[in-house]
Amino acid sequence: RIVRQHLRLRMEAETRAQLEKQQAEHEIMQLHNEKLQSEITHKTIELANSTMSIIRKNELLSEINTELDRQQKILGSNYPSRYFEKLRALINDNISGDHDWKIFEELFDQAHADFFKRLKLAYPDLTQSDLKLCAYLKLNLSSKEIAQLLNISFRGVETRRYRLRKRLSLISDANLVEFIMQF
Repeated sequence: RIVRQHLRLRMEAETRAQLEKQQAEHEIMQLHNEKLQSEITHKTIELANSTMSIIRKNELLSEINTELDRQQKILGSNYPSRYFEKLRALINDNISGDHDWKIFEELFDQAHADFFKRLKLAYPDLTQSDLKLCAYLKLNLSSKEIAQLLNISFRGVETRRYRLRKRLSLISDANLVEFIMQF
């Protein structure tokens, strides 16, 4: 009877230890998941800030370009046109800079788990501009905001959306933004 009691106590102790070990592993896994979730949230916030910064920069450069046009009309031949063209080229180069896109792409991939790789694997015929449009749609940006980022007109964004829809072989009543968000 004493031996059975010791055996039962040992079994209970082992069961209790195993249960505690499982609970500890569960807590570690839960903490790990919370950490990953907070990293994703942080990356998403960083991505949103980066995107808004690019939008503001492009809006400012567009306003400077408009002001440059206005001043060129006012000054006429008093200010040589080659200087205006040099300034305009500098502004246009910075509006559609690839450096901004590289930073954005890196942050976007970190926040959205290799979105571009998965998209390229599923649809290999997508162009770089299609991938940019998909990223901006995934962020749920409006066509106006996308136009600012891509330095094209609102109508140009609508045309690109139509072409993207065709490349993705979506039916006409399927929502492109929902499709991209779920991808």
